[in-house]
Amino acid sequence: MRAVAITFIFLLLLPFQAQAQVVELTLSCEYERTYDPTTSLEQELSGNFSAVVRMTPPAAATMVATSVGCFDYDGSFDELEVYGDCERTISNIKTKKSLKINRINGQFEETSLIGKHFNIHYGHCVVKKKLF
Repeated sequence: MRAVAITFIFLLLLPFQAQAQVVELTLSCEYERTYDPTTSLEQELSGNFSAVVRMTPPAAATMVATSVGCFDYDGSFDELEVYGDCERTISNIKTKKSLKINRINGQFEETSLIGKHFNIHYGHCVVKKKLF
């Protein structure tokens, strides 16, 4: 009887253990356009970056990206998106960036404040498969 009770409790807790797994993905992201709110100018943008996204339940996220100015983003995630912020000071110029990636369609928004210059980059990320 005791073995049945322990087995039953184990089976009840199994879904919670499965949900507690860390998810790590490597993304390849392509810039598509940029928007400068000070001039209201939007234009095409080319370039790319890679990001390693690590989501730790219940909602913590880190992203290590090869984007210009900031590399380590700390934030959170939910069912629809993963979000992180990064701050750095390079040669007395403060850099603040936020990166938000849609978990359904891969679209991203990267806001960037470097010194007094603010802009928003948009693009698309796909999961990158390992070669070996």
